[in-house]
Formats: sequence, structure tokens, C-alpha cells
Amino acid sequence: MKIKHVIVSILNSYSQIFFSKNKVFAAFLLIVSFIDVWLGITGLVSVIVANFLALSMGYDKKIVKDGIYGFNPLLTGLAIGIYFAASWNALILVVIISILTLFISFVLQGIFSKYGLPFLSLPFLFAVWLMSLAFVEFANFGISAKEIYTANHLYSIGGIKLVQAYEYMNNFPIAGSIKTYFLSLGAIFFQFNILAGFIISLGLLIYSRQAFLMSLIGFYAAYAFYIFLGVPTDSLNYSYFGFNFILSAIAIGSYFIVPSFKSLVWTILIIPILVIITIGSDKIIGQFFLSVYSLPFNMVVLGFIYALKVRVIHKKGLIAPLYHQKTPEQTSYFYKNAIHNENLIYGIRFSLPFFGKWFVSQGINGEYTHKDAWQHAWDFVITDEQSKQYKNEGDLLTDYYCYDKPIVAPADGTVVEIIDGIEDNIVGDVNLRQNWGNTIIIQHGIGIFSQCSHIKANSFKVTKGMFVKCGQILANVGNSGRSPYPHLHFQFQNLNIVGCKTTPVSFNNYLQFDNKDQKFIRIGEPLKNQIVSNIEPMFALKKMLEFIPGTEYDAEFLVNKKSKAMSFIADVDIHNFSFLSYKNDKSKLYFSYDNTVFNALNYIGLKTSPLFLMFNALYFISFGFYKKISFVYRMPIHINSNKLLLIIQDFFVNLFVFLKTEYKSEFIEINDNFNPSEIKIRTEISNYLFRRKISNTVYTIILNNSGYSSINFKRKNKTKELKWKRK
Repeated sequence: MKIKHVIVSILNSYSQIFFSKNKVFAAFLLIVSFIDVWLGITGLVSVIVANFLALSMGYDKKIVKDGIYGFNPLLTGLAIGIYFAASWNALILVVIISILTLFISFVLQGIFSKYGLPFLSLPFLFAVWLMSLAFVEFANFGISAKEIYTANHLYSIGGIKLVQAYEYMNNFPIAGSIKTYFLSLGAIFFQFNILAGFIISLGLLIYSRQAFLMSLIGFYAAYAFYIFLGVPTDSLNYSYFGFNFILSAIAIGSYFIVPSFKSLVWTILIIPILVIITIGSDKIIGQFFLSVYSLPFNMVVLGFIYALKVRVIHKKGLIAPLYHQKTPEQTSYFYKNAIHNENLIYGIRFSLPFFGKWFVSQGINGEYTHKDAWQHAWDFVITDEQSKQYKNEGDLLTDYYCYDKPIVAPADGTVVEIIDGIEDNIVGDVNLRQNWGNTIIIQHGIGIFSQCSHIKANSFKVTKGMFVKCGQILANVGNSGRSPYPHLHFQFQNLNIVGCKTTPVSFNNYLQFDNKDQKFIRIGEPLKNQIVSNIEPMFALKKMLEFIPGTEYDAEFLVNKKSKAMSFIADVDIHNFSFLSYKNDKSKLYFSYDNTVFNALNYIGLKTSPLFLMFNALYFISFGFYKKISFVYRMPIHINSNKLLLIIQDFFVNLFVFLKTEYKSEFIEINDNFNPSEIKIRTEISNYLFRRKISNTVYTIILNNSGYSSINFKRKNKTKELKWKRK
């Protein structure tokens, strides 16, 4: 591991206490730990020992680098520093307890990972309790008296000036609750003074406005409940329990749950429960002459996360992020943007379950059968130019245009149920005894299933237990069950039971046709009498944006006519996410590539990188060439918005979002309708303050099948162009 990575792992061990990997914030915390030099030394030694040992034993370098194994030993190191006076014996003990804490971390990680839970600060808790119970037998260690004789200790370090500065901060004329807030923050690092808390709060504010806001909300919700219960708030000053409320609010309100109004409400509701647990557990733990430390925080946060994981139905507003952005507010922007663009609750994009154009004969809350708990369903048929569903007189099943047409999987999944062998009804008859007719149910994720019914008997192309891909043919449309004429019944549900209650889920990236007009719908629910279809991909266009993993691309990046030769490579990470990387600036562009669209998912790196230009220009490109359609998509606002406006927005992300970034792509020109070698596309990014457009950038893209593809834009006096082709 390089020296730079070692330094990063040390810094992250400090900031991970607040669920952060921000280096500036980590520097603030490192400084705080050295307000008491002996504590600073014991904490730093613990981190170095733990990270070095984790690496030497072959544990994941990324986990070590992120500080996951370092923050618990850091806390135990600080605890030893506060318990014992400075000595070589104490320093040796720091190393031993650091190793103990690390091994407890390994064990708890193995147990908790099975349930998708973090081990939080439980390793610190167990290690420091063991030490507290054992230290009465330690005859060769001097007990620290710095908590009792703080002024004498500070005088020995920095003389009278340091003592005066400490007394000034403690006697600063601010509200008692604010002093308690600062003391609670400082107590996280075993620094029982206002100065430490003030520095931590400043670092927290710089790192994340949301985390800072949650720290205040958590503390003051608890403070108010103490008053409501009649418990003296002075007890927070000498017990320092306030950090439990601060860390719990940050964890629930902004980290383990995507920040939203519901996460804010749940944070406020949980804090009173945490107060009772804190007071009660202190009485129990106190019987053993131990401090409760962070036990209440661990109990409540782990309990809340686990309770959310065992839900059957996952609701919007209480979403556990799969991947965290740099700050809680950026995570919120990323997921709020995704809510506009896809089915974020399930993390799946659903396509329409057929090929070509189909007519919605009955929609949600229909007039015939889609009622009450079964209202979220659709009936699809095919119609001709006269809006008729059949040819001739419509007396025969084969007269109906949709009869025997293929049904396809709306998303990847596993076939969990098939009912077959029910014969088709003659036109006009229904089978009420076998209501749903031949049916297939596919599980697409935890708690989300799709059901297709009234299928033709013996037409299934798949079997129960088979994994199917989006767009794979499943069976053919029939007229079985309660079906007077051939049609496809389709619904989403939360269980694998045929005909169970439906659940509201939308389709993604489809086309809607009204009076010969075409409209792109990025996410929606087709309505009765609408004609809809999936995007029909053009193979040549899809090929032009195919970035094959392991393939390197030659490129030229021009900024104001200054040219720079470069190359980037396509790859796949351990989570099977595709990305482009440019090693010179370590930037990464994550993207998805399916049958219908190329979508840039996320960008990590400098905004001066050529990959950032590519991310913006190629954010959403349809593989279907439609000259009269504008493909409009939302972008996460933190990527291109004004920095000052974004800082203001950070404070209000739980309540409302007044910024918006909109992306639009349009096809301009194609050199051959049947076998194109070059396609020209215009894309535009517009930023809005409320509903007022405040900026926009236009990109011109030329995709080429054999030579260089290119992106260029011009804004004010600045021009950029990126050309690339496969090596």
C-alpha cells in the first residue's frame, strides 16, 4: 500500500466516526484529538496499528483505506488516553487493546454482514468495557486525573495562555443548550470542552450541511424531550450522553436512509425513544460500574436499519442507499433524480411486456375489473388504423391482431410461477372458474413481481425456476380465463401468488403515440386509450455507443484549440457496473447499456476531465433513431448547478428542492436510414432556479461506426472537443 493510501486510511478512520470520507473534515477531527496531546498520540497509534495489521493479514485494501477497520480502534485508543496517565506502559496497552478491538471488528463484520448490517461502534464498546472491568487489577498504571484537574493539565501543556483560552471558551456567553451541544460533540473524541465541540461542528458544516443540520435536530429533539420528561438537562453536561443523539440523527436522517422529509420525521420520532433507552440502559450498565458510552446509539440505529430491511413493501421516502455519494445531500440529489427517471424503490427499470405498438383497452382503476386492491393493472391489445382490435367480423380468435403475439419479460428476473393447460375461450365467453387463465409470475427483486395472464395454452417458452432477461419471449397472448376476447393482462404485485393485490409501479423509457404525434415518456403509467411501445433500437446506433469491457480507446481532447492525446478504458467493477476510466486524472464515468438506451449513471473525478464532458453530453442517448422526439431526462443537481445556490439548497433538501437540471437529446441527422455509418445528435443541459432557466450548455455529438466519434461544445469564449475511437 502506497504512503498516500496509508495517510488516506488514517484520515478516513477519523471521519468514519461521522460516516464520512471527507479529508478536510478528517483533518479537523485529527486536530481536535490533539487538543490533548496524549489523547492525540494514543488515538493515532491505535489507528496505525489497526490499519497496518488489517493489511498485513490480507484484509480488503479498500475497506482499510475507507477507515472501516480503523475508527473503532481510534475510539478505544482515545479512551485509554483519557483513563491512564502518559507512560510507556499505557502506550503498550494502547497497541494491545487496538488489536483486540480490530479482532472484535472482524468477528462482528462476519456476523452482521449476513444481515446487511454495519457493526458501527460495537467493537469499541466491547473492548472498552472489558478494559474498564479489568483495569482495577492494573498495578503498574497511573490513573489520569486530567478530568479532575483540567486546568493543571492544560497548564502543563501550554501554560497560562492555554488555561485562559480554555476558560474563555467555557465561560463564553452563549445559551446553555449550545454549550451542551458543543460538549456532546467534543465527547465523541473524549475531549470534554467547548473548543473541541466547536471545531468538530465547523468541520461537520464544511463537510455536509445535512449532517450538520441533523446533528442539531438530533440534539435539540433530545434536549426538548429531557425537559418534557422533567429530567434535568444539566445531566447532559456531566454524563456527555448527547453524542448518542447527534450520531443517531446523522445516521438515520442522512446516511443509512436517503435524506428526505420522511427520514427527517422518523429521526425526530426516534430520538425520544433513544432518550428513554439512554437513561434506562445507563441505570443497568451503571450497576457494573461501567459507562453506557455509545450503546444507545448502536441499539437504536441497528434496530432501525434491520426493521427497514425486513419490510415486505419498500416505500418512497425511506430508501436505504445502495451507494453513497460524497455527502448525504449529494446522495439525496442522486436518488431524487432517479425517482424522476426510474423505479427507485426497487432499483429496476421496467419495459413494456411486448414488441411493437399496443393499445391500452383498460388502464389503472378501470371500469370493468381493475378495481380497489387490484386497480394497478393494464389490459393491452393491438388495434389497426381504424382503432379496431380485429379483422373481418371478429368472430374468431385469429381475427384479433394481438392473438398469439409474443409476451416478453419487462425486466430481468426469475420465473416463480406458471399456470398452463387452460384452453382459450371462444370469443364472447369467459371462464369464471379459472379466472386468471394461463399465467406467468416473474420475481424481479425483493418484494416485486410481475404477472401476465390470459396466455395461450402450451405457448410458454420458459419454465418455472428459469432466469429470464428483459425482452426475452415468455409465451403468447391467448384468451384463457376471464377473458371475452384476446388481450394481455399485466400487473405488478408484492407476492408470488396468482391474482394477489396489485402494487403501483411505473414503466420506463417508452413512447406514446397520440394523433400521429410521438412523445417520449421516461417514467409513467399508460392510460386508457393510449397507444404505447418500447423504444425500437437501431443496431448500428447501439454499436456506436458500445464500450466493451477491457477495451482501450484512443482519444484527443481539445480545449480552446490546445490538443492533448489521451486514452481511456472500459471496465466493470466488482458490483458488475460498467465504467470508463481515465488514469491520468483518476476519473470514472459509470454507465448502463441495455437494449434501448445508453445512460451515464454517475461521474467521479475532476470537472476538467474529458470524461466529465462525455458524462454530460451522453447522459441519456436512445438507441432508437426518432427525429421528431426530444428525449428529456433529469440530472442530479449537484453535478452542474451553481455552487453557492447548491450550498443553500443543501440545508433544505429534506423539505423541498428549488434547483433542477434538465437534459435533452435530439437526433439531427443520419447518413443512411438502413445502414448508417454516422449519426449526429444535439444535447442540451439546462439549469433552473425554481422554474426559471438560469443557464444552459449545448453539445453536438457525431457518432461514427468506423472513424472517430466526437463531442464538442462552445460557451462564451471556451470551446472543448473530445474525439475517440476504439484501438
